[in-house]
Amino acid sequence: MGFFQPAPPAAAGGLSQASADALYDPLGAAAAAQAAAVQRANHTGTQAAATVLFAATARILGRITASGGAGEELTAANVKTILALVAADISDLTEVVEDLIGGKGLGGSGLTFTYTDASGAMVLDVNVDGSTVEVSADALRVKDAGITRAKLATAIAKDTVEVQVTDLTTALAVADGLQWWVVPSTLNGLKLVGVEMGLTVAQSTSGIPTIQIANVTQAWDMLTTKLTVDANEWHSSTAATAAVIDTASSHDVLTTGDRIRFDCDVAGTGAKGVFVSLLVGS
Repeated sequence: MGFFQPAPPAAAGGLSQASADALYDPLGAAAAAQAAAVQRANHTGTQAAATVLFAATARILGRITASGGAGEELTAANVKTILALVAADISDLTEVVEDLIGGKGLGGSGLTFTYTDASGAMVLDVNVDGSTVEVSADALRVKDAGITRAKLATAIAKDTVEVQVTDLTTALAVADGLQWWVVPSTLNGLKLVGVEMGLTVAQSTSGIPTIQIANVTQAWDMLTTKLTVDANEWHSSTAATAAVIDTASSHDVLTTGDRIRFDCDVAGTGAKGVFVSLLVGS
């Protein structure tokens, strides 16, 4: 849309040329003067200048050498002069920006972002506990002996203890103390998390071989449902009734020096070569 602006009439009848210009100026000289005054009022530097940003051409126009005339294209140094910035201001601003980036972006759980004003160094640190994980020679690594059994899942932290309950030629018979085992210090504090039994020489032709595991030192049985191998089977994994470990009152916990006894409550018929596997974990 365009505007038609007729030429102002010649001064006549006491109307000055300046007044005529004002009447026929759509923008108004007064409005232009007021806009310039606002621009000067918004400027905080020592030079009175109005600045205009042309985003399309990435130029800043202003005035630093004269009080009037066409706008001049400003350099970065000119802008710094107009804004009266000194090196300390720029450094402080940089630090604020870097700290803000660290706090809002780079920092976070397990991370610490720091900016050192004197050197301009920016560092992103990984927080470590120093006992399990550490930073050494500018590398993040697992600390020597830093991962204990307690930090591993039960499925990973399992040891298997094999106990031969009977010899290979003698048939299983009902009795307490067919075999004994003493808990070593390497398993102290761990738990009995699984039990298995197998026959290596002969199956039971009738009856179900049944084993109880007793902690004699602590005076308790470790199984609430005893370990069995069904008749004509080789292994407890196929038993109709699975063994159940007594986890109540820490009856599954092993302590260094505990004497563990293996008792046969039901022998079956002809079972030979009985082995019991103790699965120990955390």
